[in-house]
Amino acid sequence: MDEMTKTYKLRTPTLDDLFPMVEIIKKIGFDEIEKCFSGETKKMIVDDLTGEKKEITVDTVGEKVGMKIFGIIVRNFSICRDDLYVLLSQLSGLTKQEVGALELPTLFKMLKELLTGDWIKDFFPAAAELSK
Repeated sequence: MDEMTKTYKLRTPTLDDLFPMVEIIKKIGFDEIEKCFSGETKKMIVDDLTGEKKEITVDTVGEKVGMKIFGIIVRNFSICRDDLYVLLSQLSGLTKQEVGALELPTLFKMLKELLTGDWIKDFFPAAAELSK
């Protein structure tokens, strides 16, 4: 199988994965990530979901928050690249070199999958609660 089309399967993040996540968040800035959990952002998300006529559930709100974080990471990709490679390598079983060789649509799919996975609806709200 060609390295560029190699398939992957992301596992649920563990404590060992928290360390590169924290490095990514530190480099991006805790404030920018924290904004994703503000009352104003939650209201915008609920308004968006209402406008899209989607059911407002923990899953749909979590997915929207994950997509906001996805946008922040993409905008700041250059400053957190190495940590992101480490994290994606750990979660996928690919080497850092294989992660770096992923085609962009695959990379974005992987990031979206990571940031909208089932684990995120519990993790990020719990982490945000600690910052209060």
